Amino acid sequence: DNYMFCFHPSKLVEQQDVNFTDCVQIYNPKVKKFLALYDVKSEYQVTSFSQDDFEFSPALKANKSEVFTEIKNDKLKHSKLRLTFKDEIGLEDSFFINKVERGEIIDILKINSAKALLLKFSSYLGEKRQDLLTKEVLIEIENVLTSMLYFVVAYDADKGIESLSNVYKMTTSRNRQRRLRDTNFIELLVDILYFSERMFDLRTLNPNTEITAICRMCNRLLRLVIHQYDTNQQFVAQWLNFFIRQVMDYPNNSIETEETLQELLVKNKKLLDEQINADLIIKLVEIFRTHEKNPKFLNILSSLCLCGEIPIPKNQNEICRIIIEDENNRKFLFVPIKQNLQVMIFYLSPNVNKWFQLQELYGKSEEQDNLQFFEYFLAFLDLLSDLCFKR
Repeated sequence: DNYMFCFHPSKLVEQQDVNFTDCVQIYNPKVKKFLALYDVKSEYQVTSFSQDDFEFSPALKANKSEVFTEIKNDKLKHSKLRLTFKDEIGLEDSFFINKVERGEIIDILKINSAKALLLKFSSYLGEKRQDLLTKEVLIEIENVLTSMLYFVVAYDADKGIESLSNVYKMTTSRNRQRRLRDTNFIELLVDILYFSERMFDLRTLNPNTEITAICRMCNRLLRLVIHQYDTNQQFVAQWLNFFIRQVMDYPNNSIETEETLQELLVKNKKLLDEQINADLIIKLVEIFRTHEKNPKFLNILSSLCLCGEIPIPKNQNEICRIIIEDENNRKFLFVPIKQNLQVMIFYLSPNVNKWFQLQELYGKSEEQDNLQFFEYFLAFLDLLSDLCFKR
């Protein structure tokens, strides 16, 4: 029989959410003297080995390099093995090796099967191999991503294909969300989004083209992978700038990045507290200023101020400082308002440069820019409200 094992630090062994390393290889560049393998119950030392290019195959079979010796089946009667430093330092410096159950093996094999196709597709995009991106390949990739959507919610597609709107109402599988992170599947989805926009101008493509549909599916899968799962949300937050820039670059939201950003930010207090800082807010405003005024700018800033009904004072303060104290930022983001006998709004656009009464603003904006400026004005009021909320 073949065996597959997962590795994790012993100090996390009792925690429900463990970030496993790769099931095929162990590599720890910080350790110079590497490791001894024990049966956890008998403390029988099975083998010891050096750090040099150590690989640990799922089948636990010996290789010719003699980095480790074959572990006979009779040594595998226990489902948990212990991996520790040759010179014992302490339990916190040990690892446990847990035998993977059959259901998890099937999950990992399915993920790896999808990854093989997506990695090849990502390489085509990265190398801009238009000749290899045939209609058949694009349809196959879209089908693979669709099957992974069903996988995350543990839905058996053999029972009949559910509409995607129903899939988002299903309960996500926490174990499968974690496995997709641990197998680097999330990075692969981001790679596809990144290389797609480098190869194609997604702003001008028809929303019904295959490549646009694939980018939408990547965003939909990302949303399910991070849905109500703090650990994955913190992990995906490393690409926050990337998603924000995509929201700005694709105003028609043809690839649904807005929904991904909303899933990432809304009610994610830990992310808002720990990962949003002054440098990030300054970068956001710099991104905003390279585009025309858009209510999405202000909606993003508003989302950083509150977590539901809980204010994030640190972010409220930083946003106030950055957009008010800097004169250029203030001029770009703010909508001038004055009150004489009536409230007046200064309507500034490529075609209009004039004060209007509040009750005139809707009609004028509808006529000039399909309500773009009026929606920006409402988003501006919402931002001011969120900056002052409970302060």
